[in-house]
Amino acid sequence: MNVLEEIMTWMKKYQYYIITIVVLIVMMIGTIFLYIQKKEAQPVIQKEEEVFIAKQKEKKKTMVTFDIKGQVKTPGVYQLESGKTVNDAIIKSGGLLPQADTTYLNLSRKVTDEMVIIVYSKQEIMDMKAGKENVVVVEGKCQCPNITNDACIKEEEVVTNQEPKKQEPSITGPINLNTATLEQLETLPGIGPSKAEDIIAYREEHQGFKTIEELKNVKGIGDATFDKLKDKITVS
Repeated sequence: MNVLEEIMTWMKKYQYYIITIVVLIVMMIGTIFLYIQKKEAQPVIQKEEEVFIAKQKEKKKTMVTFDIKGQVKTPGVYQLESGKTVNDAIIKSGGLLPQADTTYLNLSRKVTDEMVIIVYSKQEIMDMKAGKENVVVVEGKCQCPNITNDACIKEEEVVTNQEPKKQEPSITGPINLNTATLEQLETLPGIGPSKAEDIIAYREEHQGFKTIEELKNVKGIGDATFDKLKDKITVS
């Protein structure tokens, strides 16, 4: 018997073992091949997912256009991402000028499309407080001639967390300087909370007003203010 015949005889004898071993080897090779393919494909899938997520984020970034005027270094029309605030808009326009006053502005308000933001000067704020007509506050909105400032503090934001004032009995005739309450004095033209307090302080210090002309002795009340008040006040 030659060598070839011996090999053939051996293979017939152990053919089931040989087939089993061959099948296992093929399965192992197949498993390794699939693992390598999956490993190579994974970075591509991850990259596609990252691109998809980036595109979704980009879609969410909407821009709003606003017009900012007044006491900023570079007034004009700008764009910001949705969700930015009035303060961001001021920074975008170069920041505030030295004479700017943001007393009546809500710097945390979100900027909306076509929003008008007006940054007032200190003088304009003084005019507002004095009730002058060039710039006034009406129903919680600052109004200039033909322009509404969308960045102003709303009336409900000013009174938030404040207790409502007690309603005083309405007065039909002149207000008595010697008996009027703080709130009643504030109803007089040109008399705000500060001046009303000064009137009461003067009244207490001097044991009351003897004449209505004595009102001019109160700090901040001159002839012009007195002329507006003289028909609306009395003493007794």
